[in-house]
Amino acid sequence: MNFHLETVITNDKMPIYFPGNLKVKLTLMSFLYIETTINFLFRQSLLTISSLPFHLLQDTWLWGAFRGDFGEVSSYWNEEYWRLSEEIVGVKSPVPRNPQEDLDITSIFHIIADAEMIRYYVRTILQFQFAEALCATAGHEGDLHDCDFYGSIEAGEKLSYVSV
Repeated sequence: MNFHLETVITNDKMPIYFPGNLKVKLTLMSFLYIETTINFLFRQSLLTISSLPFHLLQDTWLWGAFRGDFGEVSSYWNEEYWRLSEEIVGVKSPVPRNPQEDLDITSIFHIIADAEMIRYYVRTILQFQFAEALCATAGHEGDLHDCDFYGSIEAGEKLSYVSV
């Protein structure tokens, strides 16, 4: 069974940043556990969780445009993009937009390259599920962010299985 390689690679790096792992590996640094944990979880949310609505927005707009949901006149496309931005992400246009001149979503590389963002959306969910499964295999009990499966042969075997 092959999973999206990017998911496995991203997941492979994720435990390196777990505070418990840093505490063990970097013994010269002293950490205040609560402060470190809060900072770590905040960083993880900014790097991973906060991107989910943007990925969903881009593909929702793209699929709607391909289906013809916004009509054949492209002047409605930007209006629909900002409507979806407000609905999905909670972001409004910073300035009034001119439907005849503006099409903001085309400034996003993945849109003009026709690269579906759903893979990044799914990758983000899968990376946490992989980490949870590897930690369980390594015998970790407790919070996911405290897991360190370094040195676990069983977790390594599972990781190599999905990497093939």
